[in-house]
Amino acid sequence: MQFKIKKPEINISIKSSEIQKSMEHLFHQKALLRVILFLCTFIYWEFLMHMILFNDFHGLLYPLIISAFMGIAAGLITTSCRPGMNLILTWLILIFRFLLIMVYLIFWKVFRTAFSFSLVIGGTEGINALTQFTDLVVNAIISNLLWIILFALPLIIFLIFTICNPKFHYLRPGVTMKWLTAVMILMAFFTLTIKADTTDTYSPQSLYSSQWVKDLSLRKLGLDLTVLSDFKYTLFPSLVPQEDFTAYTVPTIEEPEDKMVDIVEVVTSHPDLDSDEVVSLYYGDNVLDYDFAELAESKDDEDYKWLNQYMASAEPTTQNAYTGMFEGYNLILLTAESFSPWAIDKDLTPTLYKMVNTGFVINNFYIPAFNNTSDGEYMVCTGLIPNGQGNHSFQNSADNDMALCFGNILGPLGYSTNAYHNHTYTFYERDETHPNMGYTYKGYGNGLDVTYVWPESDLEMMEKSMDDYINNEHFHAYYMTVSGHMEYNFTGNSMSYKHYDEVKDLEMDDQMKAYIACQIELDRALEYMISRLEEAGVADKTVIALAPDHYPYAMEELLSEMIGEESVNWYGLYESNMILWSASMTESVQIDKVCSSIDIVPTLCNLLGLNYDSRLYIGQDILSDSPGLVIFSNKSFVTDYLIYDSVTESAKMLSNTDLPEGYLDTMKEIVNTRWTASGKILTTDYYAYLKEKLQKEALVY
Repeated sequence: MQFKIKKPEINISIKSSEIQKSMEHLFHQKALLRVILFLCTFIYWEFLMHMILFNDFHGLLYPLIISAFMGIAAGLITTSCRPGMNLILTWLILIFRFLLIMVYLIFWKVFRTAFSFSLVIGGTEGINALTQFTDLVVNAIISNLLWIILFALPLIIFLIFTICNPKFHYLRPGVTMKWLTAVMILMAFFTLTIKADTTDTYSPQSLYSSQWVKDLSLRKLGLDLTVLSDFKYTLFPSLVPQEDFTAYTVPTIEEPEDKMVDIVEVVTSHPDLDSDEVVSLYYGDNVLDYDFAELAESKDDEDYKWLNQYMASAEPTTQNAYTGMFEGYNLILLTAESFSPWAIDKDLTPTLYKMVNTGFVINNFYIPAFNNTSDGEYMVCTGLIPNGQGNHSFQNSADNDMALCFGNILGPLGYSTNAYHNHTYTFYERDETHPNMGYTYKGYGNGLDVTYVWPESDLEMMEKSMDDYINNEHFHAYYMTVSGHMEYNFTGNSMSYKHYDEVKDLEMDDQMKAYIACQIELDRALEYMISRLEEAGVADKTVIALAPDHYPYAMEELLSEMIGEESVNWYGLYESNMILWSASMTESVQIDKVCSSIDIVPTLCNLLGLNYDSRLYIGQDILSDSPGLVIFSNKSFVTDYLIYDSVTESAKMLSNTDLPEGYLDTMKEIVNTRWTASGKILTTDYYAYLKEKLQKEALVY
């Protein structure tokens, strides 16, 4: 007897299956093709942007996965309505995302940092750039036209698809919602379950959940999550993720030296001291009698408690042989537009050459670029890191008590305090920020009557400002220059054109010639400044400090040929020069410690012999024995011993010194802590809080 076993038949057309029905609708209505086109477009755009901005595959997987989810979701949205509305939704989504990518592309190409909505929401940086620097934006668009065309290819494909399929069919709303919900659940599951490498401080999971960093987010999380996060944190800054406070101490590399003074060193630095003063001199810490530990126990806001804990644990800097070296001196502080080592030439810019190579010679100075000139100026003036989320830090400070800026420090001590900028006085809201720092402020349109060209003359600014203060018994002047601003050519830059004859015979690229030419104007301004100080008999009682706001934007391609592409893509672009000079110094002092613009204010406080608490600044006295640390906008950093790249999680050693175990991990945490502390000082108006709690009129004496 034979038995026949009937094989089970699988009916793939079972109409009771919701999935089967959905698939049938997708194929029948050609909606699936539309979803696939969105999927491919979003992935293509993410891949292309990543390769253009970062030129490597590092960190690309997660952005591609997120863009795939977002592409499917966007495609499904265009299947939810009637054909006409589906057509409108398709083009609205595509054009909006294309324009958003263009904003991020052009902004990065110009400023080498990610765009932030905070530049246009609640601030004027973005509006200023668009309205007054239109030529720069247009030139950036023209120079990146090929990339723009490549980004536009999917739009052409969709146009062809639209012509061939004029009726944008749709799915039933219920079907669309089921598929869309499924995609969102999968994306949420993927986001929540991705594993973070325990050695990767800046993994995608960590960036998303505990320490969002704008530039790293764009690279490791991709465009979509970066845009969503940035928009959310711009509107609601209190939502920015952060970790609980933990105290960290910079690892000791070698045993600290005895802080008792070297008598020979003191006699050399302070020839006016008698023998008893020399013997009794002791290097104490630059601190005031503020009990931050007690403040941390008070029932204040959590952010104040966090900051008080930070201040209680922060290591103060020590006084040193240079403490009070310039006590009673006048102070001139400058933020120089796009100043860099490429502006230094013994013959073409002799004053800059002299001031960089005499006085205090700072051999390892960096100027981290955060967003723009305003952020660079903020670092020079405040000793703080700009708010790391891209928020307009200087503009936000206009409503704060900026007690630790020199206008507010030196004014009560009997100094006249003046500030100047030779471009439009309201630009970057300087008409609000600079008076708030304690200055009588003049710019073009507000008392500084310079010739209105682009860019304006630094020399003319000096000629029309120094009479305001030079005859005062004690004075402090602050300048934000503009002559060195891009574009670097001889047609659109009046300062480059003015000095064309000095550079025309140089054997170099025309862009570099134009850059040096416009920096010659800064050199002439400083030459004039020193001559006026000498005529007034106060050159040897005046200290001059100068630092750039950022490196010369728009010159990356040229600089990559000069110093190497790797250096341009990383730290080499941010190595720069700082001037710390007085005519009273007969011998130069070489300083090898790494430092940056946030270290300028506390360094000058020590040199001027002011009573200040070094813990209240994020920067540190360059001349102290505290270890050097430079923090960049993506939380990469440089110490005296290594360079750490947060993107690749790699470190490059700068010396053969044996580092203690855990040094790198501890430095990462210190960077995170100082980054957070600086942001909180700004957002909580911490100095005003301290004055009230301590019952103090001023925080520096």
